[in-house]
Amino acid sequence: MSILFALLGVIIISIGGLLATRYWEGLSNYHGRKSLYSLLFIAFPLLLLGGYLSTYYWNKYFHEREVIATRLSLANILAAEILINKGILNDRKFTEPIDSNLKTLVVFPRQQLTVLQAVLASGAFSANEDAKLFRGLFDLNRILHEANHRIDITEKQMIAYPTSDNIYVWRKKVSESKVLKSAGLQLDFVLNLLSSDLGIDTSAVFSDSETARVAE
Repeated sequence: MSILFALLGVIIISIGGLLATRYWEGLSNYHGRKSLYSLLFIAFPLLLLGGYLSTYYWNKYFHEREVIATRLSLANILAAEILINKGILNDRKFTEPIDSNLKTLVVFPRQQLTVLQAVLASGAFSANEDAKLFRGLFDLNRILHEANHRIDITEKQMIAYPTSDNIYVWRKKVSESKVLKSAGLQLDFVLNLLSSDLGIDTSAVFSDSETARVAE
């Protein structure tokens, strides 16, 4: 819509320019006074109106394009971070199926929040049309903080009493943690919104091998 008004402004400028030329030439003949009034009250106002419309709406058009490009860029980076976090949740330290291996002390990887928090702080998705996505991002930020806090507690308990039985108990707890399961569901939810609402091709952000490599 902005570009249509901008083009309309250009057309009005062209009309105003043609009229101004005609009326200016008329100043030298016997219609001089009439041409002067036409020049002042028709041609010049058209030039001013056309100049205003074209300047305002061209600037608005390029600003809208810049906003769209910024949103898409942020959405792609956010999708990449979400895929990394999904890879982290699938790390064997969280999903170890062999009970005997759960008795080994480990340091867990944390959920990454840098991009998510930057996106929330930017307000890029706080408009009314992004209300569902914004709420999803806000909930994701809260859940990932809770997940990292749960991991912190688990590591502290294992380090405080580094017996194999105690380590087994706490690693078993974290592998069955509802918070981590909620984190996985919320990551999927936001990723689906980025795909459906903004058209982000999540399969093209990272390949599975790249995601796994980054998560390591």
